[in-house]
Amino acid sequence: MVYYVLISARTALGVPGLEPPLQEEAEWQSLQSQKNNKIPNTASMVLSGLYYNYSQIRSDALSNNKIKVINGTYDDSYINGIWQNPYETKLAFAITAPIQEVNQPNVSVSLPPTLWHTNQESSINTIQIDFGNGTGYKNLNNNAVATTFYNAAGVYTWTYRLQISSGQYKYCRQKIKVTVPPATKNY
Repeated sequence: MVYYVLISARTALGVPGLEPPLQEEAEWQSLQSQKNNKIPNTASMVLSGLYYNYSQIRSDALSNNKIKVINGTYDDSYINGIWQNPYETKLAFAITAPIQEVNQPNVSVSLPPTLWHTNQESSINTIQIDFGNGTGYKNLNNNAVATTFYNAAGVYTWTYRLQISSGQYKYCRQKIKVTVPPATKNY
């Protein structure tokens, strides 16, 4: 859904790296089908994500004369010939798995470059996942495959972490339900 919002908010067509949503979904399904059932007793998933710097009109832009309404439409505002910038810059970070429930104790995830979208490539140090089972963060950079094992069924919080060049971290989370078959063992 975040990707759909990003696509719908663009102000020009043909923005590099932003594919039509149906093409994005087809790519995701194609990559996921290549991973399905390749490793026994393992749920393999292809993640998708984005990290975007975007602009939006400030909520106080009209009241602070940063924009004006002329004949029912918004227009730029100038004071003494100086353009009044009505925009504020924001960042969006999200990664998600295509499903919210797995029925295998072993889990394998990857974040292919074709499903990672950003306009901030030079500011990214690492992309990682914590599977919520005490094994800590594992790298997802450069199409790395992160794996884990669940000893018990339950609902786990996957935490995705992005470190940017300033050293600051951005986080997003997702709940995943694990229903481990009772006779399964990790070998």
